[in-house]
Amino acid sequence: MISLRVAGYDPREEFSHILKDVMAITGHKFYQAKDLKELKDLDFDLLILDFKDISTLPEIVKVKENFLVFVLAEEEEVEKLKEAGLLELSFILKPFNPLELLNKLGQLLLESNLSNLGLLNTLLKLRREKVYGSLHLIGEAGDCLLIRKDLEVVGSTCPLEELRKALKLQYDLVVSTEGVNIPLAHSFNSTVEFLRDFLKPFKEEVKPKERQVVREIEEELVLFSYKLDELYSINVYLKSLGGRINLLIGCGNFLSWPELSKRIDEVFGGIDKINVVVVLSPSPRLSSGLLKIYEKNHRFYVLTSKEIGMELRAMGIPLSRIRFVENFPNMSLSLPTGDTLKFVKLPFLPQPGSLIALLKNKIFSGELFGSYTLTTSEFATREEFLLYHLNNIPNAGNSLKYLRGLDFEAVLPSIGKVLLDLPLLEELTELSIDQGKVSSVVELLRSLGDEEVTVSLEEVLKGGSPDYFKLKFLVEENLKKIYGELFKVLF
Repeated sequence: MISLRVAGYDPREEFSHILKDVMAITGHKFYQAKDLKELKDLDFDLLILDFKDISTLPEIVKVKENFLVFVLAEEEEVEKLKEAGLLELSFILKPFNPLELLNKLGQLLLESNLSNLGLLNTLLKLRREKVYGSLHLIGEAGDCLLIRKDLEVVGSTCPLEELRKALKLQYDLVVSTEGVNIPLAHSFNSTVEFLRDFLKPFKEEVKPKERQVVREIEEELVLFSYKLDELYSINVYLKSLGGRINLLIGCGNFLSWPELSKRIDEVFGGIDKINVVVVLSPSPRLSSGLLKIYEKNHRFYVLTSKEIGMELRAMGIPLSRIRFVENFPNMSLSLPTGDTLKFVKLPFLPQPGSLIALLKNKIFSGELFGSYTLTTSEFATREEFLLYHLNNIPNAGNSLKYLRGLDFEAVLPSIGKVLLDLPLLEELTELSIDQGKVSSVVELLRSLGDEEVTVSLEEVLKGGSPDYFKLKFLVEENLKKIYGELFKVLF
């Protein structure tokens, strides 16, 4: 892979600590900038920033040239990313897999097909490589010509609002020699001025968010919950076994790590005091925090399945620190307190090697038995629990046969809220969505009267039959508005 020179524009210092580690491990160069003054003095090819700061790009372009931009975004921001002229190669959703991020950065730097770069990075690439000519957008929603003179954007043949709408659908980009005596909808003095006007709708006031919840579930069992976005939170459970063994069930990810490490210090007295980490899922959003633990503690053991263990080994955790639960008698481990930690594999889940663990009278799980975070309720509601599974694990009803013979009174998942309403587990067998329900969901979304949603629905329904993946995404994007009515439609 090529050597990357990457700068992170991170005024709130939210992600640079993650990228520094990733780049250092993989041999790439990373520079952090908290403001434009620091950024101005750096030499880089790729700029990473949060989508919250995309409206700052014109000011960055004003002081720096010769770079492409890569964006970190929340799941609910994807439609806005398209509208801002960013395609899949130019962004990654948080929490992200570090290897996926590195691959995308390398591909972005080498990509020559303008239509894969999207409008924003195409303009930056033409400027970077000193390619003259106007830029012609040919799309499903119509054509638009950005007139360029001496590498600067000086005009547009379509209103910017129409341009943003066109970017949400399929389009191609072609460098053109047109531009003489064409009527303009807008005129600009420079690319910076164009970007200011074009990105103005995406400027938002960045407010600090309370992302974490810490509470004691019972004596010597603490829940740390970190809110990823409006719908999802991830959980880590800190368990002290009679003051003799400090056990983590789950380990979070790079985003949650700064706060999680503080809680570990408070509860256990330091990262080096962790003895055992239980990993129930191979998903990076639930397991990548293990690397941060290993940086400061090389003596803890990981309890997990063989499949997950191989994934962790590829991440950099030595096999000598991993214990496979399949090798335990009856997949159970006797603890110094006299309790038994029992594991059960879940072969029906798409994540290979996924597990649940039973300790005393509580089940700990990964993605399975999770929930959305739609209400202020402390525990998972019926709506949060069933909608989450219908959208994410529609075959979750298969789990019931693996629970037979287990005596438990609560489920503590890695995603969402603690489940106390155990009869809800039986309802997982009834999850289904037929064509009639799909049509009702589409009509419910259409009834919002939101132009952006309507355009997205056209994309979902293109080709005659619904694209279920895109429909799921669109539902989640609007779930806060419709979840009550949606639940009535589906259940």
